[in-house]
Amino acid sequence: MRTGNQEPTFSKIGDYKYSYSDEVVEMFEEEGGATFYPSQKYEINLLLARNEDDSPSALTIGISKPRQNGKSYAARYYAVYMGVFEHRQVLYSAHHSSTTNKMFKALCNLFESPERFPEFAQDVKYISHARGYEGIYFKDWKDEDGRAHEGGCIEFATRTNSGARGGTYSVIVIDEAQELTDDQQEAMLPVISAASDASDASAMPQQIFIGTPPSPTCHGTVFSDMYHKAHSNEPTDIWWLEWGIDSNTDLHSINSNEKALELAYMTNPAMGYRIAERTILNEFETMSIDGFARERLGWYSPTVEHKEDYVIDKSAWDECGTNTTRPNGKTAYGIKFSPDGSEVCLSGAVLTSDNKLYVELIERRSTAQGTRWLAEWLNERYTKACCVVIDGRNGVDVLIDRITDVWKIKDSIKKPNVKDIITSVGMITEAINEHTLMWNEAQEALSDSALSSVKRPISGGFGFGGDDSTPIESVALAIFGVKTSKRDPSRKMRIG
Repeated sequence: MRTGNQEPTFSKIGDYKYSYSDEVVEMFEEEGGATFYPSQKYEINLLLARNEDDSPSALTIGISKPRQNGKSYAARYYAVYMGVFEHRQVLYSAHHSSTTNKMFKALCNLFESPERFPEFAQDVKYISHARGYEGIYFKDWKDEDGRAHEGGCIEFATRTNSGARGGTYSVIVIDEAQELTDDQQEAMLPVISAASDASDASAMPQQIFIGTPPSPTCHGTVFSDMYHKAHSNEPTDIWWLEWGIDSNTDLHSINSNEKALELAYMTNPAMGYRIAERTILNEFETMSIDGFARERLGWYSPTVEHKEDYVIDKSAWDECGTNTTRPNGKTAYGIKFSPDGSEVCLSGAVLTSDNKLYVELIERRSTAQGTRWLAEWLNERYTKACCVVIDGRNGVDVLIDRITDVWKIKDSIKKPNVKDIITSVGMITEAINEHTLMWNEAQEALSDSALSSVKRPISGGFGFGGDDSTPIESVALAIFGVKTSKRDPSRKMRIG
C-alpha cells in the first residue's frame, strides 16, 4: 500500500545529545492503545530531544502540516508523558473551543478507562469537567529523598487576548497556531516564563506550535513569522518541521490529477492511512487552486498579508470599563446564535436615566444543551424588560416559538433584518467612542470578543466578523433593543 511521505519536506533542527522516544512510543502503543505514523514517531523523537544536562533541546518548535494529517497526535502523547511521568504542568490551547473539547475528550478516554488503560487511570487524582476549567490532575509524588511534591496536570483553554488559565506551565501546546495573534502570544508568555527553574535544567519551559498555512482571512501572525524565520538565513533557536510545497511553486503547473496526487503524497503523511486518493481528487476538482495548494499541499502564499480591520477601538473600549454594579433603567436582552449554530450568547443592556448604557454578557452556552433553559429564563423576566432581540441562522425560530405565548406585546420580540444589524453595530461603536457605554471589567470573555472582532461587509455597511464575535454581537443586539423599543415596564428593571 502506498503511503504519504513521512519525512518533512523542509526542516530546521538544532543539535541534541539524545532522545528516549523509542521507550515512550513503545509504552503508549502497548499500554495506551496508541498507533503512530512514522512521521509522528519522528515528531515525538524531537519533542523528547535533550541536551547533556537533560534540558529540552528545543524550547520552541513549530510543526506545519496540511489538514487531517494528525497534527496534534504526537503532541497529545507528549503532553501526557510530561504531565504523568515528568510531573509537569501542561497547557493545551486551541483557537476554537470545539478543538479544545475534542482533545480533552480524547484524553479523558485514556484516563477514565481503568478497564482498558489501567496504567494511566491509576495516576489520576481528579478530572475537572467544568466548562472553561477542564483539566486532568495527577497524583502527588515523592522524590528519592522521600519529599512529597504536587503532581502534574494537563489543563485546556481556548485562547484569548488576556492570557491563559492564570497558572504557571512547563509546557504549552498551541494548536491551530496559524490563528495565534501577537496579543495572544504576549498574554501567554508570562505563564510559561515563570516556570523556568535555573536549578533544574530539565524543567525549562517548552512551547509547541502546531498549525497549517494561514488563509487570506486568517488574523494570526505568529505562526507565519515562524515560517518565514525558518526559511530565512537569520539565526534562530526555533525548530521547524514542515510538510508542504515550496511557496514559490507555480500553481498553474498543478494541472492534472496525476500531478495533484504526486504532490499530495509528498506533503501528506496520512495518505494511505486516513486520507484516500479519491478524497484528494475530489478536493482538486472542487476547490480553487490556491485553496487546494494551501489546505492540502501545505503551501504558504508569498502574498498573504494580515491587515486587521477591527470594529472596536481598543483604547476607547478600555476607557469604558468599570467596576460599578449593575444600574437600574430600561432593560433589553440580546441573543445571538453563532454562525455554525454550536453556541448561543445572551446579553443585556440597561439604558439609565442619564442616557448611558450598561452592558453585560449574561450567559454563553453550547446549543447541545438545547434552548429550553433560555426560553424559561426569558419568560421569567418578561415584566422586567422592554424587549428581546434574537438573531442567527439556527435556533431562532424554535426559541421564538417557546416564548411567544409569554412575550405577547407587539414588538417585544424582535428579529432583526440586515439594516437593523448594521444599525446595532453603529449604535455600540458610537456609544464606545463617545464613552457613554459601561462594561464590567471582570467580563474578560466579553472584552476578548469585542477586541478581536473584525469588520464583516454586509449590504453597504458592516457587521461583526471573526471567530469570536458572538458575545459582542449579542450585546449590540441588546443595545439595539433598548434604544429602539417604545415599551418600558414601570417596575425597576435589572439584568439577570
